[in-house]
Order: sequence, then structure tokens, then C-alpha cells
Amino acid sequence: MYNTEVKLTSARNVQFSVVSFGKNVKVKINNKNYDLKKVNNYTPLFKASINVGNNTTIYQYIEDNKTESFNRSLNKDKTKTDNDFYGKKDTVKKLPQFPILYEWKRSVGKGVLFDDSYIPTVHIYGTNSQKFFKIKIYILILL
Repeated sequence: MYNTEVKLTSARNVQFSVVSFGKNVKVKINNKNYDLKKVNNYTPLFKASINVGNNTTIYQYIEDNKTESFNRSLNKDKTKTDNDFYGKKDTVKKLPQFPILYEWKRSVGKGVLFDDSYIPTVHIYGTNSQKFFKIKIYILILL
């Protein structure tokens, strides 16, 4: 008589993506570190597809051996992260709206052109960018 045990494991592949100005970037999931690869020489964006469980995933990014001081969470129905920013806890957040000081009658109203809870990042790169800005500046545009 043979005793055969079959275990079915369920997992999903998740695309992790982080903006980082470090050289060596990893993501830490369940106390295991996974290397992220820079997408090209010009963009400070690192990515990797990693097989994780089907539950909510708790993770942290590591930049040049320094782990973020907070945990991030990815819901179990998601298969990719937003472009997280290393060391910045919020990538998506309900932002306060400007008060309406004057009612503009010609407006087409609030549209769905973009998600105004997503905090975008603009990175300016190039040989003349330092001359143009005189100092190294990273611009965050809060919509």
C-alpha cells in the first residue's frame, strides 16, 4: 500500500515596479529578497516578475542594502504594483481638492482622463538637464 499525498499550491505572478536612484534594488517578500532589474540606463525604474501566493502580499523594497522602514501591501486580486517610489510610503492616495473660488461656466466638468489619486513622478535626465536646472532636482508633480 502506498501513501501518496498531493498538494495543490496556488500562486500568481506579480510585476513589481519601483522608482529608485540606487544601484542595487531588491524587493523583500516573506523574508526572501528578489533582485529587481533596471529597465534601461536612463530611467531609474526597476522591475521583476515574482511568483507570490494568492493572499495579500506584504513587501518592502531594498535600495543599496537599506530596507524601507515600512511595509507595503498588495491586494490578492492585483498582478502588478504601481510604479512605487523607494522610501515614499504612498503611491496612491486621495488628494485634497482645491477649493472652488469661482464657478467656471465653460467647463466640461471633471473627467476620467487620469486617476487623480495616483501621485506621479517626473524624472528629468540628460546631459543638459544639470545645466538647465543648475542643481540636481527631482520634480514631483502633485495633481
